[in-house]
Amino acid sequence: MEKLLIVADRQHSGKVIARGLDFARQMGLQPQVLVFTWASLKGVEAMQAGSAAPLKKALLARHVDHARELIEKHCSDDANSVLVRGVWSKKPEEWLISHLQQNAADYYGVVALVEETDSGMLAQRNWDLLRRSPVRVLRVAGEHWKRTHSVLAAVDLATSSRDKLRLNERILAEAKDVAGALGADLNVVSAVVVPQLLEDLDVIDLNSYADELKRKMQPELERLCEKYGLKKSQFVLKRGEVDKIIVSVAADYKAQLVVMGTVGRRGLAAMVLGNTAEEILEHLHTDVLALKP
Repeated sequence: MEKLLIVADRQHSGKVIARGLDFARQMGLQPQVLVFTWASLKGVEAMQAGSAAPLKKALLARHVDHARELIEKHCSDDANSVLVRGVWSKKPEEWLISHLQQNAADYYGVVALVEETDSGMLAQRNWDLLRRSPVRVLRVAGEHWKRTHSVLAAVDLATSSRDKLRLNERILAEAKDVAGALGADLNVVSAVVVPQLLEDLDVIDLNSYADELKRKMQPELERLCEKYGLKKSQFVLKRGEVDKIIVSVAADYKAQLVVMGTVGRRGLAAMVLGNTAEEILEHLHTDVLALKP
């Protein structure tokens, strides 16, 4: 059985543990909860030699016990089957990524609350997880719709890139499996992007141009419908910028989960691609299952 690693930070551990346990149960995965702890104990050790080790052990035990209490509260019948591991690390993101890279074959994915900084930007350590994790990342939203109905798959029907076409297929396959496990409807969104230059110049009929783009998407849409047993009515093709369209359609359908690809590059390319993903994650009031390219 594949494992689902639930990263429980102290501030939001209840929310992440609850969502992770529910997802593991629905998907038939073995949940494991990971609790990170760290504090500088140099001063303590300087005052009394040998006192740091038992204090470190006590702090770890306290946080592990707290996680166990939350697990017991959420699923009292199966609480004993959930493994809880405490890790002492000053750089938890590095430990986590290294652990996942070494044990990727064992894990379906990792569950975490992707946080923002005070400026509204995603914290760098969160981007490190999204970019470098070799397994799926389930981003738990800070808040949810009051009522949820569907799973939304975000694809690019306009692409001619083989890599992106393969990613489209993986997104649809994963989204269909998750929707089936959750008992939810599946919808698929693809943005119809009109170049900004044409928008600014206003020299052609933009509605006609967008309709032509939609027409060119039809062969790929029909191929995916046939391969994955979907109906054309499940697809939403909407004109606009990618990030705004995904957020808008997710709101229209009150999606409980958005399945999308994430960046796998570094440097300038990652920054450019990351801006779109960041806008999506910042404004989505729903969970996101991010897949590697």
